Amino acid sequence: MRVVKSVIQIYQPVSELLSLMEIFKEMVNDCIKTGLENNITSLKSLSNKSYHILEKYDALSYYKLTAISSAVGILRNYRKAQRKNKETKRPYLRKLKLVSCYGLKIESGNLVIPTTKEPIIIPLNGHTKRTLSGYTIRSFSLTPRTASICYAKNINQIKPTGVIGIDRNLNNVTCVDNKLNKNIYKFDKITIMKREYKETKSHLKRNDYRIRTLIYTKYGRRQKRRTVQIFHNASKKIVENAKETNSAIVMERLTGIRKLYKKGNRQGKNYRFTLNSWSFAELQRQIKYKADWEGIPVLYVNPRGTSSNCSKCGSRVIEWADRMVSCNNCGMALDRDVNAAMNIMLKGASWLDADGISKEAMNRNIMTQAMICRVNPQRR
Repeated sequence: MRVVKSVIQIYQPVSELLSLMEIFKEMVNDCIKTGLENNITSLKSLSNKSYHILEKYDALSYYKLTAISSAVGILRNYRKAQRKNKETKRPYLRKLKLVSCYGLKIESGNLVIPTTKEPIIIPLNGHTKRTLSGYTIRSFSLTPRTASICYAKNINQIKPTGVIGIDRNLNNVTCVDNKLNKNIYKFDKITIMKREYKETKSHLKRNDYRIRTLIYTKYGRRQKRRTVQIFHNASKKIVENAKETNSAIVMERLTGIRKLYKKGNRQGKNYRFTLNSWSFAELQRQIKYKADWEGIPVLYVNPRGTSSNCSKCGSRVIEWADRMVSCNNCGMALDRDVNAAMNIMLKGASWLDADGISKEAMNRNIMTQAMICRVNPQRR
C-alpha cells in the first residue's frame, strides 16, 4: 500500500514563478469555463475538450495537464453542492497557485521547477530536507508564500491483534481497547481559547470592513495553529499506542453535525457557537493519515446507539449524574464517554478479522464483565 504525506515551508518567490502561477490560474479558469459550458465533470472528457484551448499559453504540458485536473476537482465540488441545493456561486480560481506531479526533482537541497526557459530554483530549509530524505517525491503545490511537497512510501498494513475504540466529544477524546485499558485526552483548552478569541473580536468597534477582516484573519490563524497543535499531540499518542499494542483504530463516521446546530433550531447563539466551532473532523483526519503512515488499519462505524446503549448487554442506559450512565438490565455503571468508546470498539471488532479478538468480545459477553465497578447504592 502506498501512503502519502506532505511537508510545508515558507519561501520567497521570484517574478518568473509568480508569472507562471498567473498563467496556471488562467488555464484552470479556462478549463472551468469549458466544463460549465459543456456540462463536463470527468477528467477524460474535459481533457479532450480543453487541451487544445490551452495551447495558446506559454507553459509546459505538465502544467496544462494539472490545470485540467484541478479544474475537474473544482467542477465536481460545484456539481455536488448543486445536488445538495446549496446556494453556490459560479466557480472561479482567484488565488495564485501552481500544482504539478510531473518533472519535479530535488538537486543539491533545492526544489527544481521546470519551465519553458530556465528552471526555477527554490531553496529548501533543513527541516524539509531531513523530512524528504529517503522518500519518493510525488508532487508539489506552490502559493506565493508556501511550498508544499508531497512524498510517499510503500508500506504493508499490519494484521491487528486488538482494537481501540475512540469516542470524540467537545472537550475530550476517550480511547478504550479490547483489554479494557482507557486513555482520556482533555481538550478544554480549545473550547476556552475559542471563547476568549470570540470575546476579543467582539470588542472591535471600528466600522471598517477591511480592518475587521485583517483582525479576524489574524485571530483565526492563531486559533487554528493552536488547535491543530493540541490535536497533533493527542493524535500522535493515540497512533503510537495503537502501534505498540498492534491494534486497529475504530472511530465514528460523524456526518450532518452542523445541521443540528444551525439558526432556527431554537438554540441559543452561544450554544450554537460552541458546537459549531467544534473541530470534530480535524482530530480524525490527523489520526487517519498518521495511522496510514504506520500501516495501522482505521475503520469508521455508524455512531447510532453508541452513547445510548449499554456496552455490556445492549440495553438502553440512563444518565444520572456527573456524566455517569447506568443500565437497569445488567446493573452496570460507568462514565458515558467510556461506554460510548467501548460500543465503538465492539462495533469495530465485529467488522475486523483480527487475531486475538475473541468472539466473546464481539458478542458483548465476557469482555465487559470485569470492567467497571457497579453503581454506588447510596447514589442511586
